[in-house]
Amino acid sequence: MRVVYSLIWILSIAAHSVVAQEIRNDGVSMSVYFDNGFSSVDHGPDRRELDSLAQRLRALYIDDIISEITVKGWSSPNGLPENNVRLAEARARNTAEYLAMRADIPRSLFKVEGCGIDWSEIEKAAAETTDMPYRDEVLRVLDDDSALRRHNLIHLQEGKPYKYLYARVFPSLRRADISAAVTVEICSTPPRTISPETVENAYTTASSQAETREVAHTADDTARTQNASQTHDETTPTPILRSARMPRPHVTGSRWALKTNLLYDAALIPNIGIEFRFADRWTVSADYMHAWWSNDKKHRYWRCFGGDVALRRYFGNEAFTGHHIGIYGTILSYDVEWSSKKGYQSDGYNYGGGFEYGYSLPVGGRLNIDFSLGVGYFGGRYKKYVPMDDCYVWQKTENLRWFGPTRAEIALVWILGGDRRSTKGGKR
Repeated sequence: MRVVYSLIWILSIAAHSVVAQEIRNDGVSMSVYFDNGFSSVDHGPDRRELDSLAQRLRALYIDDIISEITVKGWSSPNGLPENNVRLAEARARNTAEYLAMRADIPRSLFKVEGCGIDWSEIEKAAAETTDMPYRDEVLRVLDDDSALRRHNLIHLQEGKPYKYLYARVFPSLRRADISAAVTVEICSTPPRTISPETVENAYTTASSQAETREVAHTADDTARTQNASQTHDETTPTPILRSARMPRPHVTGSRWALKTNLLYDAALIPNIGIEFRFADRWTVSADYMHAWWSNDKKHRYWRCFGGDVALRRYFGNEAFTGHHIGIYGTILSYDVEWSSKKGYQSDGYNYGGGFEYGYSLPVGGRLNIDFSLGVGYFGGRYKKYVPMDDCYVWQKTENLRWFGPTRAEIALVWILGGDRRSTKGGKR
């Protein structure tokens, strides 16, 4: 009998020393958001989070536990449908390429999907929103999955629900969802050993089989309860990393723009300006012009230099686009003579300022044409003179006080950095 119990003890140790393996897929996930019309991840507020994710993926790749990384690109309904599909694909592709480069892992690990417009997310947001205008009608339109859904949504109730969705919901649709499947090996059943003393006790009490069975059943029930509790705790999935940040609507990746006023260029006044975005849709700009043309024989002078500064607020989807208003200040020195009869020369600098309104129209990949008109005050002192022989004779000095249009601009604007958002379709 002792031999039998010794054999049972040996088999128990062998059986419970085998570690049961279970394969579990934990999630490494993140959503990166894009500005309207953009697909580049080389700029923007999510880049730091992407770099952190790339470091994590690199560590997991070294541990050889990444099986696949899925990147799904999405877009919002504004814009042409075919361009939205290309834009979603570009967002997914550029995100995958960026992560592959930063993490130094094979591109073949990535599965890229361009999913187009995320209608399900729009429907979910509409269903959960209580202050949306014409909410019930919106839900009926969204329930129709035909090709007319987008058209019907845009023109529903003069576009009021669409404007609400554009401002509140669409920014969260312009994204790429990143999800990495990570394979982890765990122990589903920890080893449970039976000591020789237990076998010895079982042998000495073998004569009382009923009591032995009762003790054995009680021990097994307790062990099963403890084992089940430990197994449950170890198999509960715990995400390795979950990072998702909601977007900042209407923030562009491009912060700088260069421009020149074509009206001044046509008047032979070379000029250049720079504009800087410092907040959502808010910019400051500075412009400088300088012309120094003369023809003494014909008594023609065309000299001026100065510039202006402006503060603008855009009402388009982002800065540098759409309608804008602002305030500006101007300083100018000039000397103008166009005949042999009289000339006008500023007595020092003249100053001005006012309010402006304009519209910036996208015309190319990185180009805008900006139309603006300013109304305000311009004043100072200037001298009147007439040419006599080889001299210019001062006649009188007068004050200039002008209220009205003081600034006109048709500017060619070059957006610096980032993808152009006016033409959808992805990174160029």
